[in-house]
Amino acid sequence: MALLGKYYAHKIDGAAQLALHRETGEPQHRAAAVRELVRAAEYWQLYTTTALRQYKNPLWTNRVGYCDWNKLREEVLNDIEIAHDSSGRDDARRQTPEGPRAALNE
Repeated sequence: MALLGKYYAHKIDGAAQLALHRETGEPQHRAAAVRELVRAAEYWQLYTTTALRQYKNPLWTNRVGYCDWNKLREEVLNDIEIAHDSSGRDDARRQTPEGPRAALNE
């Protein structure tokens, strides 16, 4: 569970940095958002690697139904893509995907 906590900590920090970038247009906040979301993806990978050794995938949970960790990885990578493609002020809705792994190569 500690790995999941680290994932959420970096995801929340990345989201806050992205919000600052969108509000101010300052590129250092965008870079920080991408950096934090890449780190979150790394912790997600560690978490799911551990979980997949102990549980079948997909896992049935009463609260959310089936949880497929491999499919959720694409959503984790999409967070990076959103931050990477953000150009700042008044552009919170614009996205031009280059693929979810594009930011990982920066």
